[in-house]
Amino acid sequence: MKDNILIKIDNISCIKNNNIIFSNLSFEIKKNVITLITGSNGAGKTTLLKMLFGLQKPSDGKILYNYESDMRKCFIFQTPVFLDRSVCDNLENTLYCANISKKRWKYIINEKLEEFNLLSLKNKKTKSISGGELQMISFIRALITNPDIIFYDEPFNNLDNNFHHIVVSSLRSLAEKGKQLILVSHDDILMDSFECNIISLNKNCNEETN
Repeated sequence: MKDNILIKIDNISCIKNNNIIFSNLSFEIKKNVITLITGSNGAGKTTLLKMLFGLQKPSDGKILYNYESDMRKCFIFQTPVFLDRSVCDNLENTLYCANISKKRWKYIINEKLEEFNLLSLKNKKTKSISGGELQMISFIRALITNPDIIFYDEPFNNLDNNFHHIVVSSLRSLAEKGKQLILVSHDDILMDSFECNIISLNKNCNEETN
């Protein structure tokens, strides 16, 4: 595999309950290039993203990876799930699972919440805050582990215009720092905001690559 290729997708298919979601997909995800997966509802965008991350396996074909095993990956779900505890407790649990020193937890959490102007949510129960705020906390939860590769499903789900701007700015900053971004979105804002390698899925069809 070429050195500039992060992931190579070789003729993969997805079949669920005898229904073909997509078939014969072959493309490459290049290093240091933002990849944006778009397409109509039901075309399999989220399924493909999960396969690229490793949460699901393709029905046929292969996915080949070209990065070190110790690189940190994160997957940000379109509908995040949290423990029925405070925002702080949820973030501490993430840092614990990532084996990050407990001595650094308070600093890391406060710094990241302040960066997004969400420090006021720190001690609130997750079930008491809005859907947009939950989506932002999910984003923060991923970033506090300092991932190298970010798989992000619908970044603008439940977000208002202010949070839209914040997420776009943050994603741009992450890309400039060399983080690998693999995104799923139907929102033209992302296509208009970045130079992307666009993978366009058509329902029950092969991909189109731009």
